[in-house]
Amino acid sequence: MTSVVDSHPTALIVAPSGYGKTSAVAEWAAQHSGPLLWVTLGRFDANAARIDGMIAQALRSLAELHRGTPLELLRHLDPNCSDPATAFDTASQALAELDEPVRLVIDNAHIAREALTLGLLGALMDAELPQLRVVVVGTSYAELALSRLAVTRPQAVVRAYDLAFNTDEIAEFLRQQGCALDPVVVYNDSRGWPIAVNLIGVTGDEPTSDVGPSASAMESYLRDHVLASVPPDQAEFALATSVCDQMTPELAASVADTESAGDLLERCFRTGMPIDRYDSDCGPVYQWHSMFARLCRRILHTTHPARLERARRTAAEASEADRPLAAATLWLHAGLPAQAVRVLCSRWIGLVVGPHAKAVDELCTTLPAPWNVSSQVLAIRACAHEVLGEPELAHMLHAQALAAELPGVSQTGDCQRKCHAAMLRQNHSDSTRLGVE
Repeated sequence: MTSVVDSHPTALIVAPSGYGKTSAVAEWAAQHSGPLLWVTLGRFDANAARIDGMIAQALRSLAELHRGTPLELLRHLDPNCSDPATAFDTASQALAELDEPVRLVIDNAHIAREALTLGLLGALMDAELPQLRVVVVGTSYAELALSRLAVTRPQAVVRAYDLAFNTDEIAEFLRQQGCALDPVVVYNDSRGWPIAVNLIGVTGDEPTSDVGPSASAMESYLRDHVLASVPPDQAEFALATSVCDQMTPELAASVADTESAGDLLERCFRTGMPIDRYDSDCGPVYQWHSMFARLCRRILHTTHPARLERARRTAAEASEADRPLAAATLWLHAGLPAQAVRVLCSRWIGLVVGPHAKAVDELCTTLPAPWNVSSQVLAIRACAHEVLGEPELAHMLHAQALAAELPGVSQTGDCQRKCHAAMLRQNHSDSTRLGVE
């Protein structure tokens, strides 16, 4: 961050709440001995006139601290900044005589929104004075207001992924806290989200746990600060699409029931929400960070459980053709194990022979009774373990599948061949007992 701020007349530090933006800028500021102005906006500071007055008073304070220097000229500024043009001329004249730049930090800049580009502050940023460095700190609203800067000078923007902890930093933090958790596990779940890492390290809760102090605290923080800091349509979109482990714009459009899903995904990614973007042969693919998605689902479960189930069912239906394993998982989470088994039975060969044998077996073991002990599911598990190189377990599961399909038949002999036949027969039958077809 230091190189970005020192290299550009205006730098934008933008990330959702919990990424330590203010702390990082304060650490940067502490490394410099030159003149520093820090203006923190409050809830009523959303108009240009009020912001200009705050900046004028901050500049006047420099005149008191630096008597006998060119900055003393700033004492002539109107503290109310009733004439922004005159204030700009006075500030420009005073700053032009300095040997080192003045650094002006605007914290909580998202409160101002479009007012950031108006009045004295807007003029100072547009002028790009050689002896002034403006640091704008805020959430996505600040970037939307300064979109021209973000687009034309992306190197002047510090984003969430720049502020996130890496595994080495997490390991050091956990060591300082006396916490024995695996830093790689913590990173994989939190993606280095500083507030999450901090809570996990302090409480010692397992990262993937849905219970405990850190989970409750993170849910409240996510709802009251992170989602509240983005536009309402973006927050609602994030909640709805959190049911998907991966999604294309088309899948997101189905789940969130919006034609602007592609734009919303890009906005979520661009404004630093906890989402990754990958390029594939079929276009962009997006993935929410696992902790963020899990907490969003908890919020939906508490506030709109019917909406959560509807989103899961929609995502499951839309995923069956291209991602059957994800579809089966979604059906199971939606409370419809019969649909999950239907998908597994219709697509098991491609899943087991491909790279998903272990995941298929794990999903089968999470099915409730009687689905988890049906001949179909047991036979699928047997095939999966054969692919995984575990013939003894595969043989046992084949025998169990045969017994479930043909009660009273001896479990000796070529169980593998018989169970394959039994499974294929049952795949094409109308299994009213299980309600699969």
